[in-house]
Amino acid sequence: MSRSITSDELRVVPENALSLREIDRAGVKNIHEITDYQVRSTSGATVHTIRFGGDSRFSIKYSIDGKIVEYEAHGVQFERLGDEIFVSRSS
Repeated sequence: MSRSITSDELRVVPENALSLREIDRAGVKNIHEITDYQVRSTSGATVHTIRFGGDSRFSIKYSIDGKIVEYEAHGVQFERLGDEIFVSRSS
């Protein structure tokens, strides 16, 4: 099943208003915006980095047991649609 989402259904959410659980579950709003995706392991942790072009990026670092250690968001925005959170390049 597919569904089109209209922009008026999404609302921008300040990053500091999101819980770590919501950050962990964030999906990518538009896969076509992704210019690079990397996964790397560093001393007991795994870092996932999504680049959206330019200097826009979202990185999330997980410990060996799968818990968020830290995240970094630069030049991106988070949007809410119901209970779902999406990340995309800032407009």
